[in-house]
Amino acid sequence: MVSGDRSRETIERITRAAVEIFSEKGFDGARVDAIAGRAGVNKATLYYHIGDKDALYRMVLRNVITDTVDQIESALSSLSAPEEKLRAYVRIFAGSAADNPGMAPIMMRELASGSKNLPDEIALIYGRTIDLVTEILEEGIRQGVFIKVSPLLIYVMVAGGVVLYRLTDSVRERLAVEAGKHYDVEGAEEEGIIREIETIIMNAVMKRGMNGEAE
Repeated sequence: MVSGDRSRETIERITRAAVEIFSEKGFDGARVDAIAGRAGVNKATLYYHIGDKDALYRMVLRNVITDTVDQIESALSSLSAPEEKLRAYVRIFAGSAADNPGMAPIMMRELASGSKNLPDEIALIYGRTIDLVTEILEEGIRQGVFIKVSPLLIYVMVAGGVVLYRLTDSVRERLAVEAGKHYDVEGAEEEGIIREIETIIMNAVMKRGMNGEAE
């Protein structure tokens, strides 16, 4: 049991270090010895528990994305109304982005490079997140509560909301100091940001009557 606990602890340290290094350097710039050093292990230990850099990168991405998809699917299975499903999707997806800040720079670097290092299995899991919001929106359209909108754009708005907000932290801090301007979301803690994104998304998709109220 002690050996198993130590192995899990070692893998967790390696994973945390990998997220930090990949977010700082990207896949191409990350070095296995740097990840091992930050995790406090030698390279042999890293290779034994995880594998090479490709395997480590896959694991980092898969852990977060798979967990997010599993949470969304579990939540949707207990809900019936498409409005409730979309709210759950937004909150879980945006919450995952907020809870895993290291993933934002990793994915931004990956997208900027043309996704050249993104493993096929990870791309397929990402595709599932788009499939899920597509299914929710189509159900809402059939029931007459949603207007027709692009599922991909809704996905981008949800996924990018928290990510881009956090990536602009340093710029907004500079503007606050140098120009005296504050570009923050009211209640800028993570819950406030997620709630704001949820409101924007729901306002974008809800079908409205002649009086402008959601039907």
